[in-house]
Amino acid sequence: MTEALAIMADVALRPSFSQKDLDRLREERLAGLKQTRDNPSAIASVAFPLMVYGPSHRYGIGMMGTGETLPSFTAEDLRQFHAAEYRPDRAALVVVGDVTPASVLPALETQFGAWKAAAPAAAARGVADAPQLKTRQVFIIDKPGAAQSQIRIGWVGPRDRRPTIMPCRS
Repeated sequence: MTEALAIMADVALRPSFSQKDLDRLREERLAGLKQTRDNPSAIASVAFPLMVYGPSHRYGIGMMGTGETLPSFTAEDLRQFHAAEYRPDRAALVVVGDVTPASVLPALETQFGAWKAAAPAAAARGVADAPQLKTRQVFIIDKPGAAQSQIRIGWVGPRDRRPTIMPCRS
């Protein structure tokens, strides 16, 4: 456990964000986006939230990004995001297994005990409420030669008001 925890701490606290790795992952993601164009299920999974939430809402754009957004960010952007968002005051560490607090807490303290935030946290950014659809809309995406069709039906549901951090249990 100690060796794995040291690796985890190194990754969490001291990421390198090398340009070479960023370029490789960016190309993989762009290739994945191109492959989705041949898969009706993937096309529907990208198109549906875009149609329901719109292109300016966070939920309207898939987590993979787009062909326009992926080339635009840099390794320095990642470093700045990591410094601002990956902080001890916004982190929760969950340990699961055949362990007791007495056996695991010293190792956690060794690896994470000195982790301090470099500056006060900026206010947490929320996700804006999505405007509700006003009328029924039908969107058809023609995929010539597709062996199957996909149908999605839905609308903006109620906002999830549960807390995002669950209380700690020991």
